[in-house]
Amino acid sequence: MASLPDIPVPESVDSTKGKELEQKFGILLSARQAPIDFAAWTGPDESGLPVAVLFIDIDEFKALNARHSETIVDETVLPEFQRLLKQAVRRRGCAYRQGGEEFLIILPNHTREEGVAFAERLRAEIENTLFAARKLDARITVSLGVAAFPSDGQSFSEVVQAANDSEHLAKDGGRNRVIAYAQRAS
Repeated sequence: MASLPDIPVPESVDSTKGKELEQKFGILLSARQAPIDFAAWTGPDESGLPVAVLFIDIDEFKALNARHSETIVDETVLPEFQRLLKQAVRRRGCAYRQGGEEFLIILPNHTREEGVAFAERLRAEIENTLFAARKLDARITVSLGVAAFPSDGQSFSEVVQAANDSEHLAKDGGRNRVIAYAQRAS
């Protein structure tokens, strides 16, 4: 991933110690951990610093499972994909598994625009990665929606909903794209 300028983030970002990992793979943080971290990064001690939220959905996931089998995708592609997300956010934020093919990235001290720049670089990196699916290789793309606190919502659920709505627009617009919450009416 192309190098981004250093943006100071809270010290707690680097550590997953004491945080709940998702149970299936144990690579990313759990969906239950996300609102806890968001609250810590938007609390009164953070002086209203922005927090960008990326909602990520793997495009055509059912077709990927049909092509390679759900077992192979679960054993090979998904863990590799999650490790890519974890590496991409290292020292910038945290990645969480929301569900089967849905993921969140929370970037403290990032505006929506900085979140979009990060999301676009991540989207391109994923598109250009060849994921090992046993004897076959798999290429995947993702659709991403980006929203930010406090501009797009005052609570975790509001910001995630704004990012999710934007992700749906990215899917509806042809997939493999990034849509920011502010672009929704455009």
